[in-house]
Amino acid sequence: MWVIDDQQYLGQLDGWNRAAQFADGLFETMMVNHGEIVGLKYHVTRLSAGLKRLDIKPPASNLADMLSSFAHKLSELSGVKSGVLKVIISRGDSARGYGYVETIQPHVTAFYNEQPVLSDHIYTQGVVVESLQTQCAVQPQLAGIKHLNRLENVLAKKELGNRAFEGLMFNHLGFAIEGISSNVFFEKDNQLFTPDLTLSGVAGVMRECVLSFAQSHKIKINLDNISVTQLERFSQGFICNSVMGIVPISSLDGRSLEIGPVTQSIQDAWKDGVIYA
Repeated sequence: MWVIDDQQYLGQLDGWNRAAQFADGLFETMMVNHGEIVGLKYHVTRLSAGLKRLDIKPPASNLADMLSSFAHKLSELSGVKSGVLKVIISRGDSARGYGYVETIQPHVTAFYNEQPVLSDHIYTQGVVVESLQTQCAVQPQLAGIKHLNRLENVLAKKELGNRAFEGLMFNHLGFAIEGISSNVFFEKDNQLFTPDLTLSGVAGVMRECVLSFAQSHKIKINLDNISVTQLERFSQGFICNSVMGIVPISSLDGRSLEIGPVTQSIQDAWKDGVIYA
């Protein structure tokens, strides 16, 4: 193929990264504290599952060592000891067309940024969440994994603007799925309720930490199809991801929510680091 990239003629090339051509790959976003990845085993587990689902060759024999080496090297070279590491694994380079040869080799790119500055207020008082019109696709072959095609989330972020801290997304079946960049949990009668992600959405690492913590502490978890009308039965809830941790919801579509006792205990477990055990 002959390529012009950003107005520069590159001549004839054998192929181009399939991440750019087809979003053919996965990514992980990880918190790094003093050069160490927080919740590393959870990230490795999800990444391994995603690579297997997409039939992408693992780029290293030991994914934990690979991710850790990126964290160590980038924190050292940047001088930023605690930050956010994003690792993209593409299937590799190929010519035009959806097909690829079996000998294709994965391509890995790592990005590193300073940790975002988040106010203590969001953890003690909670945040505003609004339901969105932008939908999550129903695709069971891709549901759960963090593949590179996140255009739904881009459109959802544009729709939300600055109206709220986070937007709640549904699929076309009318079920709540996730936040734009978070998973969502609701609390009622000392139980947790979270959307079933077998058809849509991303199974986040912090979500898996919460599920594991709840199971080990005998907190009942309900993985449900939660419709818009069913949301009204919840007066407590939180959103979560690997970067911001556990953040209570103070308001959902203009309706006030409280910080429940289960939410508080899980937030305390996250602050203490025991949620990653």
